Amino acid sequence: TSLNLLLSAEIRFYWDMNQEAKSSAEFDMKQNLLSLLSSLAATVYSGLLYYTDYGTTGSIYHGPLLILLVNWLTRPFQLIYLISSAVSRYDDFKKYSVPMNIDFVIHRYGEWTMLMLGESILSLLIVNDISRNNESSYYLTFYLGIISVTLLQFLYFKSQPHDADHHAMRRTRNAGILYSSVIQFYSASLILVGVSYKMLLSEYT
Repeated sequence: TSLNLLLSAEIRFYWDMNQEAKSSAEFDMKQNLLSLLSSLAATVYSGLLYYTDYGTTGSIYHGPLLILLVNWLTRPFQLIYLISSAVSRYDDFKKYSVPMNIDFVIHRYGEWTMLMLGESILSLLIVNDISRNNESSYYLTFYLGIISVTLLQFLYFKSQPHDADHHAMRRTRNAGILYSSVIQFYSASLILVGVSYKMLLSEYT
């Protein structure tokens, strides 16, 4: 986050670029600054608990994780607020923003989905020490897991548009904002899929 913030600041204040690039860099700076502040708050909180007498020895504190979780849950609303304020400030928002390459977005999110579903398969493979009493249940869960991951992949790519003009981020501004927000929760659910499969198999070891 801090590196992205510095790169955006470099474009905004150092390089001689057009207004579209500078406005987009300023937008990215605001978005990354909010995430950086919450990350710094969680880091300082963790440091106080570890290096000082701020916390009670032997107690478990979830404060730093809760700060990061709240930041992640509110990021879509931060994005909506920043885009709404930018739209209201300019008469023609397209003149002050760099357009997104929607074909590239489709391609990259497809790769991200393939990567996380591949991690789900890996989660199925790395569970060892099968109990002989539950061997049949173990293998039944294992193969059904592989089939379900394959079907999830099929459903995802079947539902995705193959043309940029049909993508949500090009149809309307509100559809683009909604897609940018929901895709973050979708990404988190992809991570949970692999963890869930591993937990299912661990029941039989």
